Amino acid sequence: MQNRESNRSYRKKIIPEILSTCAHLGYMPGPTGTYGSLLAIPFVIISEHLHIKELMLLLIIPLAIWSSHKMVEILGIPDPSEIILDEVAGIFVTFSFIKLSFVTLFWGFILFRIFDIIKPYPIRWLERNLSGGISIVIDDVAAGIYSNMALRLFFL
Repeated sequence: MQNRESNRSYRKKIIPEILSTCAHLGYMPGPTGTYGSLLAIPFVIISEHLHIKELMLLLIIPLAIWSSHKMVEILGIPDPSEIILDEVAGIFVTFSFIKLSFVTLFWGFILFRIFDIIKPYPIRWLERNLSGGISIVIDDVAAGIYSNMALRLFFL
């Protein structure tokens, strides 16, 4: 009986960890946000090819919020740097309803990283005034919105 509960407890921790860290990529030393952003690019390309890019966005955001919230509970840290699924969500926002090309992928990635790092208003405010999974994900979604708007201004 105890072994079954131990397995259940383990699964409650490992699933959010695998999701939020993108199969432990978030544990690599270095710029984890950049790793998450780069990881998202092939998935954006594949999802556009399959015509499900915006659907993927609708799935990734709630999944990122849930798994990030669980990781905050597990680790007891407000915004663990190991969580990188939020960057994946932000990259999907960046390229939503944007026709992909090498140029838009390059500049979208650069713009997203800039907005994610400098956090112009209200991104930093959102990050500071919310908590849990929503706080972790909302700043990347907002950076993705800014990046999407900048891409549209530059290329449309």
